[in-house]
Amino acid sequence: MTASCPPQILDEMNVFADLGTDGAQCVQAGDGFAIRLHRNGYETELSFADGHNGKVLERCRGTKPRTHASYVALLASERFGDLRKWAATQKALLDEALMGMNPGIPVRGALTGQDKTLTADEADRFLLSSERNKDYSVQVLLIDGPAGIGKTKFIETLAQARASRGGRDPLILHVQSRGRMLSYLQDLIAFSLQTLRLAVTFDQLPILVRHGLVTLAVDGFDELGDPNGYELAWSQLNDTIEDIRGSGTLILAGRETFIGLDRLQSTLRTLKDQTNLLHGVTLRAPSPTDARNWLRQKGWSTDDVDNVQSLLEPESYALRPFFLARLAETNLAEPLRDATGTSLLSILVDLMVDRESQKFGDAEVPNPE
Repeated sequence: MTASCPPQILDEMNVFADLGTDGAQCVQAGDGFAIRLHRNGYETELSFADGHNGKVLERCRGTKPRTHASYVALLASERFGDLRKWAATQKALLDEALMGMNPGIPVRGALTGQDKTLTADEADRFLLSSERNKDYSVQVLLIDGPAGIGKTKFIETLAQARASRGGRDPLILHVQSRGRMLSYLQDLIAFSLQTLRLAVTFDQLPILVRHGLVTLAVDGFDELGDPNGYELAWSQLNDTIEDIRGSGTLILAGRETFIGLDRLQSTLRTLKDQTNLLHGVTLRAPSPTDARNWLRQKGWSTDDVDNVQSLLEPESYALRPFFLARLAETNLAEPLRDATGTSLLSILVDLMVDRESQKFGDAEVPNPE
């Protein structure tokens, strides 16, 4: 009996076919099927002798045939997703970006509904070990917490860990708003791919996520408003979740005053399906003791730490990693030594205002003419 070509595979290969060609075509190949397409300028034939769950033989004019262990392995290969290059590039960028944070500020998150807290590494293992229905489901990890608590660094640490393993586990595409007004979520995805200098395009990414090769992380979702509010942002997120159903995982980060698991389930119709896995992690600031120890590791003297003791009380804004990192900068050491009482608080407020102001685009200056 001749195997038929699954419509999903044909649709996905159409997305990977070169622009300006006839797209992907399915033909009979013995007892199986084959897909023919132009990929990166070469005529390519993909033979699925054992159906879509078996090995895939890739024949490309001018090169030796290659056998892939599965269709997913084909998507990860050099001529499609090229995940090894992705991992190497992302690791190099994140190693440099996070270098100044060593030793890292200890940040943990409380797992919703469970009496446990997780570091970024523990959250990574938790996501990878979660049992799920991979036929038609999506796994969502919501990371929330107040401004400056370390949501972005938490995701960057996750992404760095995945990239360091060379693509053996799903890589993370970190999509950030960076103060942009949201027109299309795909625009931000395309920008993030371009930043990594990847050949993968924004319309190919959902395919890699759907098959568990990449995890999509949307950071700062609470900042992705449009002139009409957040209706467009929620709608596009809903569509994205539908696109990654299968083995897809989505990480969503935002302030706890804007999003929560209850709001996700009530607002996003696609998450009302019981096959989905929804997890929540609320990040907590380091304890005063951890903060003091970290400042000492960054070169602060005991006298300097004692001088800002009033800023390191429980629930203080200064305990949030963003502000701790700024306090530890050498250019603030002298004014901090001379500051006391309200002037210490004033320095912290100035840091907070400066941080928040950078999340908005520059105001348009009217032309005097």
